[in-house]
Amino acid sequence: MLSVVGYHLWPARLTGGFVGVDIFFAISGFLITAHLVREVDRTGRVSLMHFWARRARRLLPASLLVLVSTAVLVVLFVPQSFWLQYFREIGAATIYLENWQLAADAVDYLAAESAASPVQHFWSLSAEEQFYIVWPLIVVASVLLAGRRASAPRRRLFVVTALAMVTLASLVFSVLWTAQDAASAYFITPTRAWEFGAGGLLGILAADFVRRPVVRTAVSWLGWGAILFSVVVYSDALPFPGFVAAVPVLGTLAVIWGGAPTTAWSATRLVSLRPVQFIGDLSYSLYLWHWPLIVITPFVIGHDLGTRTKLAILGLSIVLALLTKIVVEDPVRLRGFFAERSPRTTFIGIAVASAVVIAAMGGGSLVVQREIDATAERAATIADAGVDCFGAAGMDPTCVEPELEGVLVPAPVPFEDKSDAFTDDCVLDHDTSELIRCHYGSEEPDASVVALVGDSHAVMWLPAFQELADAKNWRIEVFAKNGCAYTGTDSTPYLSDSVICERWKDNVDVGLAELPGLTTVFTSYRSALVEADAAATTQGFIDRWQPIVDRGVKLYAIADIPQMAGDGVACVDLHQDSGNYASCELSRDVAFQAVTDTQEAAALAVGAGFIDLNPYLCDDESCYMVIGHVMAFYDRYHVTATYARTVSPYLEVQLK
Repeated sequence: MLSVVGYHLWPARLTGGFVGVDIFFAISGFLITAHLVREVDRTGRVSLMHFWARRARRLLPASLLVLVSTAVLVVLFVPQSFWLQYFREIGAATIYLENWQLAADAVDYLAAESAASPVQHFWSLSAEEQFYIVWPLIVVASVLLAGRRASAPRRRLFVVTALAMVTLASLVFSVLWTAQDAASAYFITPTRAWEFGAGGLLGILAADFVRRPVVRTAVSWLGWGAILFSVVVYSDALPFPGFVAAVPVLGTLAVIWGGAPTTAWSATRLVSLRPVQFIGDLSYSLYLWHWPLIVITPFVIGHDLGTRTKLAILGLSIVLALLTKIVVEDPVRLRGFFAERSPRTTFIGIAVASAVVIAAMGGGSLVVQREIDATAERAATIADAGVDCFGAAGMDPTCVEPELEGVLVPAPVPFEDKSDAFTDDCVLDHDTSELIRCHYGSEEPDASVVALVGDSHAVMWLPAFQELADAKNWRIEVFAKNGCAYTGTDSTPYLSDSVICERWKDNVDVGLAELPGLTTVFTSYRSALVEADAAATTQGFIDRWQPIVDRGVKLYAIADIPQMAGDGVACVDLHQDSGNYASCELSRDVAFQAVTDTQEAAALAVGAGFIDLNPYLCDDESCYMVIGHVMAFYDRYHVTATYARTVSPYLEVQLK
């Protein structure tokens, strides 16, 4: 636990501190499995209701207290641009599904830039709770399979066999899935179950295998060495968990197996020190409290955490943990109303408390959603009214419109004001090459057919094309896939599986060739995702585009856009009352540092056109989050739909 807290406070120094979670999983598996097997040996069965009730009294009261407190702190100190994400995750944490929520966000390209939430650490508690639900069921099923009259050794054999099979299957899956999708593999329970299982098998098979203190001491120090190595040497650059998680897990098993030997050179004296025991007693509540304080404190103080602030957070976390243990944990777990009554009483109490938290989060989300809807309606009204200096027109420093004083649209809430292609599920995820085509604009039989092809940096401009569709009699066909640029095989984006990405692009080629009346193709991409060098990427575009141009179809490449600061949306939210967004600007040199647009040279080579809309996002010095009273970006990498619509007149000029 200390390694995790240290990693969260000083990640650059304790680079592998995150393995504390793996250590905890192994310990938890050891303790819970040993307890279950002892009950089976003693009674021939497992009382599931009593087991789950004890776990609920141990874990849920303190966690619900922290979740409610965190929600209050979010409302008091955190900008509304984070509320939807935070409330969603608090709700997921309340029902112990936060790990699956984070896994879903990890593979969702448009949610990949979500800010770390104050309950993100609940992912490990969610995995633990899911283990507590499923693991006893496996033990019970094994005992039933062994037979009601089976001897204790036969029951143990069946339990060990079943748990070993589950553990091995999880380990294999963890290695394979980590190689395939490390982002989601980090969080999901099937990739972590083997860590619990390894501890559980030790609890059954080998706890007393050798009694010689010298041997146990040596093994214990080897285990501590493996743990220390992992904490100091590992980093988040490793694909995790996979096979590399075996080092801290095996180290933990060695320390557990070594026990507390009495030799003079053992670690027993160290772990028996009163400060170590004190922190150990507070470990659960300390884990619960430290992370919300780390995430929310910068919103309170208005700047990043310094060393003194981090030490203060650590101290406050310990105080809150001690109070929680004295006032909540111990009374509920060991004595009082719930401890003295049937498991059903515990389940009803926890269910009611959880329902209240979830309802509160839902209510908060509705409040934010109403504001989003209101600002969207306001944006539409202003846009339809043709107010001067709105959006991209505001890049002209001489343009002043008193009617827009105090206006900001849309509301600074991430992932809301997006192109219709996103909300209509027309943008493929990373794991499919299926060809999906959506169309917008004119439905007239004689409409000119234009195609918008590429990744999210292409389809984010769809609103600008929709604004032109009626006047130009366009039917816009959209072919889009996240993290997959419409280029050749020599340059593959890292967000999409290379085979799937190439297959999708080949399918797009066929789809464009078979599209009747196609006159024009527009394409763009997020250049920072392409792994190949500039020359290979340029050639890739040439190879992909040349057959289209050779068929007499016009092709236009749209320049990639700047990459804004990660806290840009929050910055706008914080300064919304004053209307002064100067601190949210980003130097043009910094904003384009990761942009390696190679499309212009490729367009010249194949006789295609090149469109650059960046003059309506940046001037010679800076790039802007708010332009003409409109949020230009809804995250670091994508323009809002409202702003894209205001760019349409300038897009038309460039086309001419």
